[in-house]
Amino acid sequence: MSLLTRLADQKILRSSWKALHKEPFSYGIDKITIDEFRNNLENELDGLSTLLSSGKYTPQMLRGHPLEKGKPRSRVTDKKDYRILKIPTVRDRVVQKAIEGLISEHLNKRYKVVNNGVSFAYVKDGGVEKAAEQIRQYYKSGYMYAYKADIKKFFDRIDKALLLNKVGTALPDKSLLPLIKQFLEIDIANVEQIEERTKKEYEYNPTLGVAQGSPLSPLFANVYLADFDQSIIRKKLKMVRYADDIVILCKTEQAAIDAHDLVESELLKLKLELHPLLRPRELPVSGHNKHSIVRKYSGLIFLGLCFKGQKIYPPSGDSYSNAIWTVRRAAYNQKLTFTKKLISIDARIQGWCSSYAFTDYLDEKTLKNDKLLEDVLTKMLNKSGLRVVGHKTAQQALGIEGYKTRINRLQTQRNEKS
Repeated sequence: MSLLTRLADQKILRSSWKALHKEPFSYGIDKITIDEFRNNLENELDGLSTLLSSGKYTPQMLRGHPLEKGKPRSRVTDKKDYRILKIPTVRDRVVQKAIEGLISEHLNKRYKVVNNGVSFAYVKDGGVEKAAEQIRQYYKSGYMYAYKADIKKFFDRIDKALLLNKVGTALPDKSLLPLIKQFLEIDIANVEQIEERTKKEYEYNPTLGVAQGSPLSPLFANVYLADFDQSIIRKKLKMVRYADDIVILCKTEQAAIDAHDLVESELLKLKLELHPLLRPRELPVSGHNKHSIVRKYSGLIFLGLCFKGQKIYPPSGDSYSNAIWTVRRAAYNQKLTFTKKLISIDARIQGWCSSYAFTDYLDEKTLKNDKLLEDVLTKMLNKSGLRVVGHKTAQQALGIEGYKTRINRLQTQRNEKS
């Protein structure tokens, strides 16, 4: 039975629906939300199966969503940076998730994208905590210097033909390749809306890039970098890679500098580039906002964490301010109903706290965020003509658990499991 035939199986599609990350109000260009798809699930899955079986299934275009990268870079110009999420329709997400389930084992068998010891993003038993712990173990083994880098515009610069060839080489038959190729080639439909929001011309390159926001993209990112990972493993370098973020622990400063040359040369084989290297005691290269760096381990900032000795501390001040900034954005989003605002706010707080509950301590900045959260919720209530009665806080009245309490609870749960 070919992979394409298996893809049309309703059992496969149902399993992919169950495995799909579901934000209730998320939708694609057809404006059908996760909840609406769920309410008509049997008919939706039956229709997908029929279209796939008959060869008439065609992916729809993507919905572009500009995601601000933190706060504006300048208070004077209010200039903002954006990352464009490219969101498929729910039905296309189900199909992509099904494809992922059918091909992951084959891709891992050939490229070792899971549990290879260096890649920690988008893999089972991976994650920020596992990556951080690996870095700490290297330090404990005597690796006192760090080389840190990230790949320039990684997802936007993945070569589609090279990726498709790598995927096809690993599969037992080619039946899914035309559909995978279609998923790689479709782009956003709402270009004018994106340009109006970002204040810049949108550019689409038919030969480069995978869509951030599509279920297949994380898997494809790891497949694309699989040869790079293996080259680093063969050189016995102590690397931790989290998607396009890289850190290599070394025993000497010179070894860390040499790591840059190796990483740069290996990535060039994949048509990828690094930011210029900022060596110790050198001034930043003019015209570059970001750099690859070599530094001592103590004080290393990676994945929003600060490493000092055997301690892993909560994120930098910017991460705290960005956390409450995303809450404000949800609270003041006029397109959301009051209920949807609460769901969005709660999800943002939960995501931030879940990411950092494993760190060694919490400081006063977390309590400061709780005070700012209370202010945001109070203003949101006032704008809706509501107020808190009695001695309750806005957080208590709305059922929103604060940062400090939530992290304490998550840490208690972790301790009980261990």
